[in-house]
Amino acid sequence: MSSLFQNHAYSSCAYKHTKLPIYKTQEFNFYRCVNVKNWVYGKTISTLHSGNLRDNDHRGRYSRLFPNEKISYWADSKETALAEIKKHNGNKDYLTFWAYDDVSSTFPTLGINEPLTIIDGKELGFDSINEQI
Repeated sequence: MSSLFQNHAYSSCAYKHTKLPIYKTQEFNFYRCVNVKNWVYGKTISTLHSGNLRDNDHRGRYSRLFPNEKISYWADSKETALAEIKKHNGNKDYLTFWAYDDVSSTFPTLGINEPLTIIDGKELGFDSINEQI
């Protein structure tokens, strides 16, 4: 199994293309960091989780890159999620959320019983292009 895009279930297989940075499996673990500020208190986990598949506001770099799609702001690891929040001037007080998505979960996000496909754009050098958007 890859060290990136870990599965929630140890028995679930993750397949990687032999030459391309493409992964396919039934589920992946995802992470997201949220700064702890006054707006956090009194909120439910669902509200704090609201970065997952939010409507596109056409203002952020991913929103402009995928204009007609819902956008998900999740990272492949805790370290990546923390690096992302620090990049955007996050403070030292933060919560890290861990989630996974597959149709067998209690509250599936997608509800589609087909394999998930993730393309690791960093391995292709896409992150340098994305920074310019």
